[in-house]
Amino acid sequence: MTTPAETPMAIATPRSRLALLGTVFVTGAAVMAIEIVGTRVIALAFGVNLFVWSALLAVTLGSLATGYYAGGRFIDRTPTLRVMGIAVTAAGVLLGLERGYARFTLSALSDWGPRLGPLAVVVLL
Repeated sequence: MTTPAETPMAIATPRSRLALLGTVFVTGAAVMAIEIVGTRVIALAFGVNLFVWSALLAVTLGSLATGYYAGGRFIDRTPTLRVMGIAVTAAGVLLGLERGYARFTLSALSDWGPRLGPLAVVVLL
């Protein structure tokens, strides 16, 4: 017998569908919040200007597109809430590790100039 977390999403219960929609909503809001907080982090070395915002938007949209593609292919193989939960948790853990190397990255790349520097920092963070 399978648990609700192991039930394929195609035959999911209303409760698991609600969990899916809630997760999508919360993670989408989190991405927007991280993008705005990213501006504050990068502003320490580069200020807040067009290049910083452009770098953040470009990398965020590129990462979302890559994640949607890779995640879609992966979830098609194993369409369960457990897999989605593991993916969201892994993303949160990786994001939590960013704080440990953000200052190093900012100081190491602050000499790269106002155009390439923000882009390199955003890609690494």
